Amino acid sequence: MGVAVLAYAYYLTITVKPRISALTTFMTAVFLVVIGTYLIFIAGSIIVLKLLQKNKGYYYRPRHFIAVSGMLQRMEQNGASLATICLLCSSVLVILFTSLTMYAGINDTVNSYAPRDLTIITSQKLTSQQESTINSVAKKHHAQLNKPVTFTTSAPQYGYWENNHFINQGDLQNMTNQTTNTVITMSTATYNRITDKHVKLAANKALIYSLAKAASRCFTDWYTKIPSYSYL
Repeated sequence: MGVAVLAYAYYLTITVKPRISALTTFMTAVFLVVIGTYLIFIAGSIIVLKLLQKNKGYYYRPRHFIAVSGMLQRMEQNGASLATICLLCSSVLVILFTSLTMYAGINDTVNSYAPRDLTIITSQKLTSQQESTINSVAKKHHAQLNKPVTFTTSAPQYGYWENNHFINQGDLQNMTNQTTNTVITMSTATYNRITDKHVKLAANKALIYSLAKAASRCFTDWYTKIPSYSYL
């Protein structure tokens, strides 16, 4: 039973989906790991040792007799303590390797989410006076504005996929447990300008970039109603 509980806990951890409810699933898996570990040390190990005792050809040998009987007595008395030590060691290893992984990949994470040192987001197009103010502030603080890029996209829209359609839930404050995706739209001209590519699309066609496996997905007409933002 302990092995089955542990197997189910690891199955939950591996198959959990990237959504808000994943934290609840992860905590459930942790709780099941604790229960499974205690069951294996307290009950599982004793069952295995008693089965070895019943195997007379194996048990009644001088070396095996002393080892099995001594181990059985220790497990009956200290099984819970050994399970606790095992869980503590596992926790230390998990925390250690998680910290090392996060530290090693922190630069890549920052660069992927913020490829530029300075980003200005506005709901209106920047005026010449605002651009002049930005240049003045940069000059005052000895900052160099190398290769500034200005482009316009839609505001991020949060939602989830259902029946091959994106169900829009609106802004960030409307997120629920179903929220799994964020959609941002931009024109072909904007995409070509910020990526230095020359993509041409036919009428009623869209270019989709997604980490999801499903490449063919349909959009409803929600994108015609959402506000746009300018990024510098």
